[in-house]
Amino acid sequence: MTAGLIPAPAKLTARDGTFTLTPSTHIQTSAGLHALGELARQYLRPATGLPLKVVESATHSRIVLSLDPRLGHFGDEGYRLTVAKDEVLMAMAAKGGVIGIEAAPHTTLTKKHPKHSIESYMEHFEYCADLIGIDHVAFGPDTLFGDHVGLHHYFAKQLSIRSAHGTQQFEEVEFVDGIENPAEAFPNIVRWLVKHDYSDGDIAKAIGGNVMRVLDEVWFP
Repeated sequence: MTAGLIPAPAKLTARDGTFTLTPSTHIQTSAGLHALGELARQYLRPATGLPLKVVESATHSRIVLSLDPRLGHFGDEGYRLTVAKDEVLMAMAAKGGVIGIEAAPHTTLTKKHPKHSIESYMEHFEYCADLIGIDHVAFGPDTLFGDHVGLHHYFAKQLSIRSAHGTQQFEEVEFVDGIENPAEAFPNIVRWLVKHDYSDGDIAKAIGGNVMRVLDEVWFP
């Protein structure tokens, strides 16, 4: 019942017990869940023959859908939905937006590639592309000529790179291998995409086409 939803629930938790639908039953939804309520209504209509209404408030005979973990009681039939952290990316894509993946040292690391390099960087890119589609991803390496890591050390209190990773351990590098500076970043990114069998069309989207599309939509002429 989660098809087509943005954000998609990562987990649904139902109460024990039974519930009887009647012609007066309503589907009560909290903020941001009206679309889910409508989807539930569409699924239940052919199975029950009941034209359930989706409302923001009901006092009896109600199916309650909520994202708020503070609520302790969900009414006659309640479901608590837990949304994954991918919610922001999915909501952004739903509105036609685009995200640029950055490569500043010690930022886009992964468990598979804990030493920052183009491989860990592209793992972030592929994760986003698989999740929200190639039309909504781009590259924003945020690289510079010179000692990028030294700059981070200088501004350590402001940037808080290590605290941003919490308890996750990572190997400090002098530079991001393969994306050290602006001169090598995009050539190496394109080489990586070609090597991994991305089509010319998808490469064009990721290295600038998606950004140009969004800018064309949001900038005034």
